[in-house]
Amino acid sequence: MNPGDAKVMEMEISPNTQYNKLRTSATHSLLRLKIHYCIPTTNPQGVVSFANAENWLMHDDLAAFINDHNRFNKRCCAYGEGYTGTLRLRSAMATHLYTHFQPTEAITAEEVTFAAGVTNLNKTSASILCDPDQDDAIMLGRPVYGAFSRDLAMRTNIHLEYVPVGDTEQISPACVLAFGAGFEAAKARGINVRALMICNPHNPLGQF
Repeated sequence: MNPGDAKVMEMEISPNTQYNKLRTSATHSLLRLKIHYCIPTTNPQGVVSFANAENWLMHDDLAAFINDHNRFNKRCCAYGEGYTGTLRLRSAMATHLYTHFQPTEAITAEEVTFAAGVTNLNKTSASILCDPDQDDAIMLGRPVYGAFSRDLAMRTNIHLEYVPVGDTEQISPACVLAFGAGFEAAKARGINVRALMICNPHNPLGQF
């Protein structure tokens, strides 16, 4: 690459990409740190990080379960039934959700979709629900998982509306008034709250 090429590339990328380069610097720093993590057998002097809400105590059991239950056949190598999950998988998940949550109406396979990770689902949901040109927003309680700002807004340019809930679990009825007040405050500023995302209360607070 010639010395001037970097400047040319900087000028040619979109304004959204240039803006997001600044927003992701902290993420890149965290990813660089991961290569220095402590691994007792290969890197015992490495860093023990508390930056992520991960339960390392269950990793051995989780890895064993995944390895013991993998069953692949040649159909797994083809396009299959599309990019939202097979009918068998979606049916199994629909049954699981209905059994666990016991909603008033049945959940069908047509109402379930899969994607390559929750980050992808978050971004897709934001794109479907919100129009950045209409000042649409998704509301979240705070404190909250820090990467939601990246997952939901980086590619969509939507607005995120945060509501402080202190140490109250977001699934608690005690948060209803706070979310209601936050909704009205956003509305007064011309922000259209299109969805409320309730985060697992164990992330980022690390509660049991």
